[in-house]
Amino acid sequence: MESIPNEIAETSRLLKDKARSVVDAIEEGRGHVEEIGRLRAEINQAGKDLNRWVYDRAKAALARNQIPAVVGGDHSAPLGLIQALSEHFQHNFGILHIDAHADFARWLPGVQIFSASIMFTSWKLQTEGTYPGWNP
Repeated sequence: MESIPNEIAETSRLLKDKARSVVDAIEEGRGHVEEIGRLRAEINQAGKDLNRWVYDRAKAALARNQIPAVVGGDHSAPLGLIQALSEHFQHNFGILHIDAHADFARWLPGVQIFSASIMFTSWKLQTEGTYPGWNP
């Protein structure tokens, strides 16, 4: 089992607070538009980096006829795995999602990878073969 690199874990911790501030600013209709845009871009890039890291490892495991899995972490962490499985199995696979809620929220404006939307994003991936911001 491969652990997530410390750099990714630390970035996740730092951006979690920033993400909360973006959500709060959007919900409350406040905040400077440029700052919110910069934070969205930073959060989106970190999500892409994490999912690229997961995607690359999942593709490698599948190539070795292993079964990759993601356990724990932010709800959005499995997107790279889901993309790799989708490609490998031509969209013919299932997802076991154990959580207290469905995580089927639609995306926040300008936020491409959002923890509460993991199952909505997975559904879009399954039905459309992609989701916003994905470019393997």
